[in-house]
Amino acid sequence: MTGPRPEPTSLPASRTTASVPVPNLNQFLAFVKTQNLARQERFFAQFYNIGLAGKDLALLCHQASFPGKNIGTRQLRINGLTRNFAQTVDYMGDSITLEFLIDTDFTPRVVMEQWMEQCVSNFENGHQVGFYEEYIRDISLHALAPAGIPGEALFNWSPTQADLGLRDKIQTSNRGLNTVVDKLMMRSKRTLDNKFTKLKSQAFGAVSSIAAPLLELATESEQVVYTLTLKEAWPRSINVMPLGYDAVGVHRMNVTFAYHYWESSVSNPKLSGQDAADKATSAVQSGLRKFTDKIPAVDVNKLGVDLKDKVKGFTTRFGR
Repeated sequence: MTGPRPEPTSLPASRTTASVPVPNLNQFLAFVKTQNLARQERFFAQFYNIGLAGKDLALLCHQASFPGKNIGTRQLRINGLTRNFAQTVDYMGDSITLEFLIDTDFTPRVVMEQWMEQCVSNFENGHQVGFYEEYIRDISLHALAPAGIPGEALFNWSPTQADLGLRDKIQTSNRGLNTVVDKLMMRSKRTLDNKFTKLKSQAFGAVSSIAAPLLELATESEQVVYTLTLKEAWPRSINVMPLGYDAVGVHRMNVTFAYHYWESSVSNPKLSGQDAADKATSAVQSGLRKFTDKIPAVDVNKLGVDLKDKVKGFTTRFGR
């Protein structure tokens, strides 16, 4: 006969996390306006140790792709739980395909044929395999971004970029109250931004006829923001290039390159006028923060209790 069934143990109380501000559309638009988004069509390929033809290849490289990277793992079981640890690295197949437009001199085709003959010579030379160090090259893929207009960051600057700590003064653990407070703060910032933008537009309108052509030229300039370099690359295959009387169009050639690994670097220069915008933000924060720091913190959750106690005290004082 079995004994009494043991009482079930109570589960631990679930943890609650503090409310966090939710990103909104206005923040996304402000981010895109100041940071921009990377574009697929803004790139060029750079070929090293190819000679003068390297510039032509950079112009004629029509399509490319940034290769990925994968970390292989091994599993280890600890205290009944399986954990994964990094073990190997794979540069996603160690090959990449670039597409070239073909000019009337067939420059990409000729260059790649000569390069492949350095790997394995042609029939007349007995298909001799070349030395690895003699036929490998580096290839860099550069991502571009608009350089921007002169003073762009300063022109887009707004006083609301300065953090005055006003939101930190309002404390509440209630999610609904947090949402209301965040919306009120965002609405006030939006109103101030609209007024400030209107003033800037009026100021710019007076000189727009002179500045517009200069700004159009400035926005067409580009700068390198990200570079991925294929190390020890060499052409492994050239695709078939069809011909036909009924075919119309430009010749394109796909070349698959083998490579050992790749390295990347980031170049993220500040927008023109960013230093001035940062100084303006710092000046506003240092000038007004000394006043906002004196504002006492308010716990919204206790406002109702405090008001109720004050009303109760008031009525008791006057005998009501």
